[in-house]
Amino acid sequence: MMNVQAVVSSDQTSNPSLSIDPQFDIYLRQFCDRFQGKLNKEEIEPIFNPNPTILKDSKDSNHEHSIFLMPIVLGDERMINDFIRIRSQGSEGSTLSSKEYMKYYGGGIKNKEQSKKECESRMNGMWMNNSLPLEMVFLVYDKEKEQDNEGRREASLYVGVDTNGSKGGIVTAGLRDEYGNIEENPDFFFVASEKDSGKHLTRKSVRIMVMFFELINSKGIYGFDRLSATVHPENRPSEEILKHVGFKFCKQDNRTYLKAECKLRNVYEYKFSIVDQSIQPNCKESDEIQDIKEAKKA
Repeated sequence: MMNVQAVVSSDQTSNPSLSIDPQFDIYLRQFCDRFQGKLNKEEIEPIFNPNPTILKDSKDSNHEHSIFLMPIVLGDERMINDFIRIRSQGSEGSTLSSKEYMKYYGGGIKNKEQSKKECESRMNGMWMNNSLPLEMVFLVYDKEKEQDNEGRREASLYVGVDTNGSKGGIVTAGLRDEYGNIEENPDFFFVASEKDSGKHLTRKSVRIMVMFFELINSKGIYGFDRLSATVHPENRPSEEILKHVGFKFCKQDNRTYLKAECKLRNVYEYKFSIVDQSIQPNCKESDEIQDIKEAKKA
């Protein structure tokens, strides 16, 4: 497993109150290193630390929150604790409001220990040695939140993609398995802190992730040409967020693998606007993808 350590960067913006995390540059560069030269920090930095006017739309009030995203990193206890805090909402000792808020999520309500194991699993999938990320998870930060004495903030939510336990992760998503079946497209997920859920931060974060995966698709790094998302039928706010950024309703499906009490889900898809067929075959025949497919047969 890659040894990714927390290293402090000296880079700060001229306005400390709106500065990004001191780890931002280093973590983003480490994340780009996972893509074997196909992705560089300079081209994704404007996506992960966007100018707020780029994300502003008719749903925003006159007051605009500035945000930035960072990949969750092995060894950064601050990030791990933020993930656990957000994921364990609704567990023991939580308020009724928090339990109601979390009941919609497909993974079900998890306590802190279960949330920690989920975090470790997701980090392993993202930072595993000699592989493109098998899944991804990013923490989202509101620049208006107070910083600690190290210039760091509390995360407001997390967002990412996985493939519901597939051994090949998103590397084999969208490809045909040994039986000729198309592997499931990456499943898009997001969970916000309840106290931050009314600030439009989730909607902005989802838009950022769509922009990022449009870029990933244009480079032919993976084989999938769309993202999917499953939403509890009563979770209207999440449905509206998905629709707002371009996801389309496909069907209702009973997702038996979900740990939540209600397993019925509305399924949405986002198809990338750029599908360069000339680069897809190269991606599908890469050595890495073939190695993973062979491992799945074993």
